[in-house]
Amino acid sequence: VRGLHLVVTDIEAAIAELAERGVKVDEPFHMGPEGKTSGLDPQRQDYSNFAPLTDPDGNMWLLQEVASR
Repeated sequence: VRGLHLVVTDIEAAIAELAERGVKVDEPFHMGPEGKTSGLDPQRQDYSNFAPLTDPDGNMWLLQEVASR
């Protein structure tokens, strides 16, 4: 399965916790006016920061940061 989203309030903390548990998370990126850009959005806008990972079954996930709702 592709395109699964795991919504988190702090993407950096989520990446760190997954790394502590041995999960490899790929480089975070953000979506801006120019499209996909490497690294986190400097303004940390909700719905713009992502970090991809693949689980042991081959499913592709995206962490997505949403700090407020």
